[in-house]
Amino acid sequence: DEISIQVVSEKGSGGEQTFTIREYAEAIINGNFNEETKNLAKHMLNYGAEAQTYFNYNTKDLANNSIGEIVLDTVPEVPTSGLAAVQSGSIDGIEFYGTSLVLKSRTTLRFYYELVGDAKISDYTFTLNSKVLNVQGKANGNKMLYFVDVADIAPNQLNNDFAVIVSCNDDNLNVTYSPMWYIQKQYHSESNAMKFKNLLQAMYNYYLAADAYVN
Repeated sequence: DEISIQVVSEKGSGGEQTFTIREYAEAIINGNFNEETKNLAKHMLNYGAEAQTYFNYNTKDLANNSIGEIVLDTVPEVPTSGLAAVQSGSIDGIEFYGTSLVLKSRTTLRFYYELVGDAKISDYTFTLNSKVLNVQGKANGNKMLYFVDVADIAPNQLNNDFAVIVSCNDDNLNVTYSPMWYIQKQYHSESNAMKFKNLLQAMYNYYLAADAYVN
C-alpha cells in the first residue's frame, strides 16, 4: 500500500511524498546489505503476499511481485510439535476457553474466557507482565465469551510464551501460550485450506528470518 506524508505549517505546505514498504524492502534486497538483512526483507514481502492472497486484498499487485515467490520446498516446513495452552491455578466463576491468532492488521494473540454461573466479568483482572489488559465481550452462538489481546507481536517473538494471569481476590488462573504453537497446530490440521497453510508457512519463514537477523 502507498503511504503519503506531507509537512504542513502556518506558512504553507510542502510537497506530498508517497512511498511503500515494498520499495524500502526492495532497496535492501538490491542494496549492499548482509544476507540476513536481505533474507528478512524477502520473507517479509513473501508473507505480505500470502496475507494478501488469504484475505483477498489487492491480489493483482502482490508484495513479492518483483522478487518472485519463495518456493516452499526450499525452506523448513512448519514443525509438528504444536501444544495446547498450559493452565495453572483456578478461579471460581471463570474458565479458559481457547486462543486464536489475529492477523488482519497486526499480529495479535487472543485469549478467550467463559463465565460460569452468576459471575461478572468486572470481578476479574487480566494482566500480562503486571500490565492490566482490556477485556472485551464477543457473542459465540448462545453464549458470551470474553477475550484479552496480546498485540503487536514482532515476527522474531512468534516463538515466545505469553502468560496471561486472571486474578480475583487471592486466586489466580494462569494461561501460557505461544503464537508458534498456534501456527504449528493449525498448519498441520487437515481441516484447514491450503491458502491458510501457505500463509502460516510464510509466517514461519518470516519468523526464522527475523530470528536470524536479531540474533
